[in-house]
Amino acid sequence: MWPILRVFRYTRRYPGLATSTIGFAVLATLMVIVFPGVTQRIIDDAIRGNHPDLIVPLTSCAVVAFLVQNLANGLRIVLNKTFEQRVIFDLRSDLYDHINDCLFPGLIVARRAIL
Repeated sequence: MWPILRVFRYTRRYPGLATSTIGFAVLATLMVIVFPGVTQRIIDDAIRGNHPDLIVPLTSCAVVAFLVQNLANGLRIVLNKTFEQRVIFDLRSDLYDHINDCLFPGLIVARRAIL
């Protein structure tokens, strides 16, 4: 549990990426609910209720929900990869700085003083 808490320190640097990743995941998950409801309405209202004029709007609703779900999943994946790469880069940079400070403390201080 302790290593996970150390990584959260790095994730707090990117709140926008974290919230947007979670938001797109929730949106994609909510779009799954649309398909059973639309299917039920097509079967019960359009086919059994003899209202064929409802088939096209309900099918369009299902197609739009499908597109929104896949778009949200795609954006979530891209944002999540960007988020992961930035956190890993920050973690590695801090680790690299810490190792250099431990191995060559005088050299690093002198180099930083010159810059």
